[in-house]
This record gives sequence, C-alpha cells and structure tokens, in this order.
Amino acid sequence: MTDLWWERLPQRVLDEDERLQRLVAEGVVSAYSWKKQPTGELWLTTDVNVGARQQKLELRFPARYPGECPSLRPVPYGTRLSSHQFGGDGVLCLELGPDNWHPRF
Repeated sequence: MTDLWWERLPQRVLDEDERLQRLVAEGVVSAYSWKKQPTGELWLTTDVNVGARQQKLELRFPARYPGECPSLRPVPYGTRLSSHQFGGDGVLCLELGPDNWHPRF
C-alpha cells in the first residue's frame, strides 16, 4: 500500500480537478496545472482572477494529505497579499493549519 494520497485516493484528485474546471468556467481561475514533486508531493499552480488583476498561487499538498495540512503561497514567493502570511515565502493563513487540521477538510 502506498503512502501517496493521490495514489490511494485517485478519485479525490479527479474531484478536485473537476472543481477547478468549474472555477475556470466561472472565470475565477484562468489556468491551473498539477505537478508531481520528486518528494511525492502534488503541487497545484493556479492563476486566480482577483478583480481586474490576476494572482498566481501555489497549493502544496503534502505526500500524506489529507492526513496533513496543505499550504498555499503566492508566486513569486514572498509576494505580500495579506497581513496573514508566514515565513519568507509568504505562506497564506487559511485559518486551518497543522494545529487544527482534520482530514475531512
């Protein structure tokens, strides 16, 4: 049995992708791409439309997701979008993190 969530839960990836396609159709997201990292993590890069501007965001799903919390950061790293960002690369606070994460999220 694999520890990689996207191999254990392939339908979850398909469901997430379907939701992204809907966001593209609604004009919220203009583009997105999935990329498997050498560590086994799956990263999602999106171009999100915020009013008249577009912001690239990177959502990192850890290899043991949904048991571990994903993280969201702006691209380029360090871009300040909010006062609720952490670290040098600007991880955004989603009010869900390692301290209160639950796999049902």
